[in-house]
Formats: sequence, structure tokens, C-alpha cells
Amino acid sequence: MKRRIIGALLSITMLSAASAAEHEHIVLSISSVSVKSGYSNESVLDIEFDPASAKALAAFSARHVGDQVSILAAGHEVSRPFIREPLKNGQTILDCGQSDCSTVAKQIYDAKVITISSEPQPLN
Repeated sequence: MKRRIIGALLSITMLSAASAAEHEHIVLSISSVSVKSGYSNESVLDIEFDPASAKALAAFSARHVGDQVSILAAGHEVSRPFIREPLKNGQTILDCGQSDCSTVAKQIYDAKVITISSEPQPLN
């Protein structure tokens, strides 16, 4: 009986650890951010990362293809994109959604870093 309880507790602990391991947060340093025209003339952000952050983003994005992530600058969510493919070149295009891209670009530029979280944050 004692072994069954311990085995059940270990199973629950391992499931909890697996769930917690799915959520990651990475902080990335920005080399540049600019507003550009997207595919259908909507504004998008072109963000370039420093080499160490580019490497971290490549690994993170490979683990989270298909996932929706939160992007935060200065503690505020600025976007909630889906990762469609691994981001291997240290650069990404980000849709600003309903936000003004110039405002979002300034937030990111002023913060000098962004945080990407695999755990969606509550909307502000």
C-alpha cells in the first residue's frame, strides 16, 4: 500500500514538473527595431537581436513551434504572436495587431530588451 501511494505521488510530481517545464521565459537584447510595411501594407515591426539573444531565440522558437507566446517590453505585453517556424536568423517580423506600431517600437527601443513567455500573460 505504501509503495502505491509513493508511486502515485511520484507520478503526480512528475506530471506537475512536466507542466511547469513547458512554460519558459527568455529575455532578449535588441540590436534594432524599426517599423516597416507588411504584406498588405499594414505596419509591422522588424526586430533584430544581438548574437547571444539570436541563439537563445532560435532554441526557444524551435521548442515552441505552433505555440502562442507573449512578448513583453518594460513589463507590458506588446504582442501575442504564434511561432510558425524556428527563428534562426536573429531577426523577426512582428505584427502589432490593434496597437500602433510606432508606439510599440518605442516601447521596445526604450526597454532595450523584450521578454518572450511561452505562458500567455493576462491581457492588460
